[in-house]
Amino acid sequence: MLIDTLQQIVDLCGPRPAGSRSEDKLKQFISEQLLTQQYSILRHQVGFSPFPALLSEQFIQASLLIILTLSAFRFPIIGLLIPFIITLAPRLLLQIIRGLPGKLSTENIIALNQSSDLTDVKLLLVAHMDTANAHPIEGKFIKFTLRSFFYSSYLISLLSLTNIMEFQLPEIFRLILLTYPLIHAVVIIIYQLLVTSPQKTRYSPGANDNASGVAVLLELAKDDDIKRMPVGFLFTSAEEDGLFGAAFFIKQFPRSARHPVIINVDSVGAGDELGLVSSYGRLWSIHTSKQLNYIIRSVDPSLSDIRHFHRAGDYLPFCEAGFNTVSLEAALQGGTPPEYHTTEDKAEHINPEILTRAYKTLLDSIFQLKERSFEV
Repeated sequence: MLIDTLQQIVDLCGPRPAGSRSEDKLKQFISEQLLTQQYSILRHQVGFSPFPALLSEQFIQASLLIILTLSAFRFPIIGLLIPFIITLAPRLLLQIIRGLPGKLSTENIIALNQSSDLTDVKLLLVAHMDTANAHPIEGKFIKFTLRSFFYSSYLISLLSLTNIMEFQLPEIFRLILLTYPLIHAVVIIIYQLLVTSPQKTRYSPGANDNASGVAVLLELAKDDDIKRMPVGFLFTSAEEDGLFGAAFFIKQFPRSARHPVIINVDSVGAGDELGLVSSYGRLWSIHTSKQLNYIIRSVDPSLSDIRHFHRAGDYLPFCEAGFNTVSLEAALQGGTPPEYHTTEDKAEHINPEILTRAYKTLLDSIFQLKERSFEV
């Protein structure tokens, strides 16, 4: 049934950017499934403003790298700070995106036991519904550029350190240290200029990211024991546009209520291993709940440790707001599957074994949390 539900989502909706008609079909599908299981449904309207495609994370970092590298000639201390600036840029970009006025509209869906409301929920399971803009070049290129920005920043930092210490490097080394980051940045800017026109915008079918998470939550909602627990289900939108759905839910959450435990379920249908996200960022990382990680690992000790150095998910706003949060995801040899954010994220690339394992791990974790009265 789990793989059937995922297949139904992909067949019915296909690519579903936030606020689109195809995403509306998914919302209707989710609502019908949950109403059949006797849940009460809440819909919260979410305003969001998609960031201009040209001003992507890659474009911002490439531009920063060029500006800071040129500035480092005159002020070497700036060169030493480049790794910190490049690391913080994505996080600051997320904050800027979420601070923009909402020009477009979409909805979150919240499912609760009919005898409860949000103040009663002790565990909230979260999955996002929307799909991402699929880059014309495969996801490996994007992953390479994100990593390379960090490596390039270290090269400039090293060059600035030699200038401050008045240490004379051989000219060929100085040339390599300088030209590689600049060429790298210019290539990224040219790429962004070529592929960000509206005529070339395509969206991922989203079988793994994140029909898999939605399907797992819908299957868990059918369990008779879970129906009697203080467990709620949150299906967010505009995750791919800047984690808008999760951030909006947190703002609307009753301040008088105690924060529920959060388990985010994102992309659990592909790859060769299942894991828990422990942190986001490189320097000054934001961490998920150590205690919650420990509890879920006691259910499945083979869960790998996933660290997000650049990309994030709906777990991040909850972590920032002080919720006990963890995120369950699948990985391929420690990284993202090759179909990630591409037009190849189709149902035929789903790994049924990983998907089923995600469901069983979550089910057992919920019962483990119940034994602790959902106290983390």
